[in-house]
Amino acid sequence: MNMSAPFIHRPVATFMLAFGLLLIGLVAARFLPVAALPSIDIPTIIVFAGRPGADPETMAASIAAPLERRLGEIPGVTELTSTSSTGSTSIVIQFEIDRKIDGAAADVQAAINAAYSDLPSDLPTRPSYRKANPADVPILTLSLTSDVLNTGQLYDAADTILGQRLSQIEGVSQVTVNGAEKPAVRVRLNPAALRAAGLSSQDVYTAIRNANVNGPIGGFQGPLRAETIELNGQITQASDYARLVLKVSGTATVRLGDVAEVLDSVTNTKLAAWRGTQPAILLQITKTAGANVIETVDRIRAALPQLLAWIPPDIQVTTISDRTLTIRASVHDLEFTLLISIALVLMVVAIFMRRLVPTLAAAVTVPLSLAGTLGAMYLLGYSLNNFSLMALTISVGFVVDDAIVMLENIVRHIEDGMDAFEASLVGAFGLMYAFGFTINTLTLLAMVLAIGLVVDDAIVVLENIYRHIEEGMPRMEAAMQGAREIAFAVIAMTLTLASVFAPLAFATGRTGRLFIEFALTLAGAVMVSGFIALTLTPMMCSLLLRHEAKHSWLYNKIEAGFHAFTAGYRWLLTAALRARWIVVVGWAVTLAAGGLLFTLLKSELSPVEDRGVVFGLVTAPQGSTPQFTSDQLKPIEAFYSQIPEAHAYTAISGFPTVVDGNAVLRLKPWEQRTRKQQEIADDLRSKFASIP
Repeated sequence: MNMSAPFIHRPVATFMLAFGLLLIGLVAARFLPVAALPSIDIPTIIVFAGRPGADPETMAASIAAPLERRLGEIPGVTELTSTSSTGSTSIVIQFEIDRKIDGAAADVQAAINAAYSDLPSDLPTRPSYRKANPADVPILTLSLTSDVLNTGQLYDAADTILGQRLSQIEGVSQVTVNGAEKPAVRVRLNPAALRAAGLSSQDVYTAIRNANVNGPIGGFQGPLRAETIELNGQITQASDYARLVLKVSGTATVRLGDVAEVLDSVTNTKLAAWRGTQPAILLQITKTAGANVIETVDRIRAALPQLLAWIPPDIQVTTISDRTLTIRASVHDLEFTLLISIALVLMVVAIFMRRLVPTLAAAVTVPLSLAGTLGAMYLLGYSLNNFSLMALTISVGFVVDDAIVMLENIVRHIEDGMDAFEASLVGAFGLMYAFGFTINTLTLLAMVLAIGLVVDDAIVVLENIYRHIEEGMPRMEAAMQGAREIAFAVIAMTLTLASVFAPLAFATGRTGRLFIEFALTLAGAVMVSGFIALTLTPMMCSLLLRHEAKHSWLYNKIEAGFHAFTAGYRWLLTAALRARWIVVVGWAVTLAAGGLLFTLLKSELSPVEDRGVVFGLVTAPQGSTPQFTSDQLKPIEAFYSQIPEAHAYTAISGFPTVVDGNAVLRLKPWEQRTRKQQEIADDLRSKFASIP
């Protein structure tokens, strides 16, 4: 049975099939999300509990320990860590990567309920929890600063205006406001003044509460209309609180300002942030699962000018970090590598085929294979990232193999090429779309690797057909005969190459999640290339190839070179067969040296990527004040200011607990600095060691 015969006899239908595959890939490429790496969602839940006034040891013994005992009994828990500080405890629970987060949340709530009877009875509220994902890093960080407004007013603008409106943008999952809390009025009582006035702190509390009544007042009704009495009983300014009457004794009136310092402040003074040396509010924006990070950031930037019109003009909004800068650069580099790979593969094919038409016949496999792969990636929810692009690049060399085998057999009968290169790569995009993949480092890497693979099948087919044509066989007969002779070999080649990468898709854990897009992208491109080599390549050969009685001078020169190369190889092979033991010993030495070098190489999941960000972390001793923690960040900021590659730096003190702080250094773009991120980090690490 000739698998290629129906496609050879129906060239229009075959062409439309290839065009449809190409169209699917082009559409899929438009909708595929873009990311740095494949998404790895680790089910994580964080439990919070508070007990005001309790020291860290008491929190660990009375709160964390009972909760940990119950939470540790939940099936599928892989990691359980707790952090206790003055008045608060947080417990981070990580589950197996295949665990559904909603089911895990229900189990966590049940464990909290079971542990509640073991907790102290004076807890102000029951322990709570929230779902989290360690892989969710901010895609964009904005800072709000002002020379006029205080941090409470900055927080109000960030939280009530920018945060809410940014959350409504498509692709935005969460906007976190850091650096301060909601505006509040802080009352600092003077005990001596209270005693002199004959008042207590309870008297002050009662007076403040009564002055902020916001309830129904009443109304009045006339013969023709009725009205409700409205009264704004809320006090919002410190100056108004200072005039609040606490006591009247004869002609003497005691006001709140007489016995206390009243000032405008925030609800939590333990949290602070800076941009450089200026107090700031930080907006950290994360994206939803599956959203295109580049398109999401572009939408945010497009909306910012309109949003800034809603906040006071005294507020300056600055971009601190943009995750898409490195993503755009790395994806651009891999896309450029993909194009170079295609060009090199075509050049090698052209040298060996020595004709334009057979070269094009093998080349058409690449875009069609990538198109089908991208469509499958989209349906699977994958992204275009560095790994997927790498797989696609690798596959370019694979997808053309089958077409070349088929084409060569047909050209042997006809003599002039076809299009089997584009179909495989563009078809790969269709598979990526179908599988729901993303455009990320691994899928782009798969594309790059695929460049050398997708053309193999087409070359095998092409060469076999061309051989028949040169022997004088008619084009149609050569296409039929050449395709039939090589079909089984093409299928075997395709399945063999696909089976090399497909097992990666069945790996478990984080590694499996990381490489599944790479494996399926590469295997998908190869499978599509085999289909193209057995369908489109023979059909094009039957229409385009022809016998050439006389060849060009370039053809003859290359042919002479091939004959010389063949003669040299024959001599080398003969010598190797005569000195078998030398060959065996050389093979054994090479194998042993390779094994030794393998043991000496360091192992890591992925190389360190220069993302242009350096983090400095501070953990103060338990019981430290917010000011002490803040002071520990000052030396780090001083070192940051001395880095010539620094673009901007920010610091946050008191998050997530009072004793925690971090300083983030954002570096200039790659082209504007000579040192890499790791070199700068090593330099800073030695300087940090000098901090007491």
